[in-house]
Amino acid sequence: MIDTPEIQLPSFPEETPTAEELEQHFSAMGDSVWVIDSLVDDGPREGQTAEEATEEIERNVAHLALMIEKPFIKSAGRSLSAYIDAIKKGSK
Repeated sequence: MIDTPEIQLPSFPEETPTAEELEQHFSAMGDSVWVIDSLVDDGPREGQTAEEATEEIERNVAHLALMIEKPFIKSAGRSLSAYIDAIKKGSK
């Protein structure tokens, strides 16, 4: 058995956004849903390669996956189903 060092991940301070900042987070998350939906449903935009579209989908999926795990998003009392659905859609 190989002895591997334990990796210590950095810890980040718990965020407590203001109401305005929370709205900005949810707005950005909605933008990510729109990007994923439009690129998956309609394909690359004019002048965009398939590879660029795939990378954009992946970035937006990663953004949503990160955000839905944040405690202040989980506790905001809003449905996360549209974001989860977009993650699934963009991950296919």
